[in-house]
Amino acid sequence: MTTAPQDDGLGPADPAGPQRRSVGRTAATAAAVALGTAALGLPYALIWALVAPDIPLVKVDGVDLLPEIGPNVVPTQPEPEQFVAGDGWFAVLGAVFGVVAAAGAWRFARRARGPVALVALTVGAVGAGMLAAWLGQRIGLDDYRQALAAAPTGARLSHPPRLSVDDLPLPFGVPLVAGLAAAVTYTLLASWSRHPSLRPGRETPGAHPADMHPGEAWPGLSSGSSAPSDR
Repeated sequence: MTTAPQDDGLGPADPAGPQRRSVGRTAATAAAVALGTAALGLPYALIWALVAPDIPLVKVDGVDLLPEIGPNVVPTQPEPEQFVAGDGWFAVLGAVFGVVAAAGAWRFARRARGPVALVALTVGAVGAGMLAAWLGQRIGLDDYRQALAAAPTGARLSHPPRLSVDDLPLPFGVPLVAGLAAAVTYTLLASWSRHPSLRPGRETPGAHPADMHPGEAWPGLSSGSSAPSDR
């Protein structure tokens, strides 16, 4: 008569457990990259509102030449350049913020390097551009509207910086520059990496030519072989 083995409560180890934990950590890191990058839209908006030029206007009666700015105002110049300058500054700052975000994600999210981090970074950078465009165009807007309501006809006013894109939050135009710069920078960093997996510490020592010492054989070769087999 035989007795069934008693269950000690431990059970066999789950080989998928470490893999699930790794996937969970990667997803959490990717979410942190996306949210952290999108949060850069706040300083992005503040700096753009500070450096981009205001739009000089004159108050008139019964004129609606600039409906996106408001009624009863006309620009002081026949062809105002402030709109183009606003777009230009926004694009330049977007490129800078995209490069900085990509470098930060590459440096501080090492364990999530790869396509997942690239997608998270790009989504976050596009979100930062959209947030900066929405918030930056509203800085000082209430003060301008109050000044316009109280100003007499013929008074000169300054409208806060404004982008030529006026159909936000649809993602197009200069708000996408940050996402493009972030994606290109991250891809270049990945292409220049000396680690095939992009993650330091994941490769077998000597598996990459840059990690090998002079005279060291490739992994898998016998001690008496000096060249890979053709078989």
